[in-house]
Amino acid sequence: MNKNPENLSEEDLDELYENTTGEAFPLVSKSDLPDTFDFRENCGYMEIEDQISAERYAELEGGADPTPEELAAYQASWLEGLSDMDYDMDKIATCGIAPIEAPDGQKLFALVCRKGYSFSSIDTWLEGLFPSKEKAEGFIQDYRHK
Repeated sequence: MNKNPENLSEEDLDELYENTTGEAFPLVSKSDLPDTFDFRENCGYMEIEDQISAERYAELEGGADPTPEELAAYQASWLEGLSDMDYDMDKIATCGIAPIEAPDGQKLFALVCRKGYSFSSIDTWLEGLFPSKEKAEGFIQDYRHK
């Protein structure tokens, strides 16, 4: 796409999003990760069953709070599930990286994000422009640590 990245219309953003590299990246930060309440509500112990003893599983099933290590294991499992697109897109944005050429000929990589569903409402925006695909992926990784 040869467009001024500073003046992208909604239609341009939709086109960019449709032409991303094919990999969808959930844009999540540490504050988006499930907490102890989510662990209990979603029976997180089931996700980490292979990492804990049968006795500990029974304790967690009975309502015990997860240890920091158990919560971290659950969060890691939850993040892995995001790569399978198993999350609420009304709450967590999905991003893609699309090549874009500025009017001056500079080749950039646009990180285009989208939240929502066609039956609710879809919001698409440009999260940033990067000199390489790797820099855009690095931004996503850095964002996850915020």
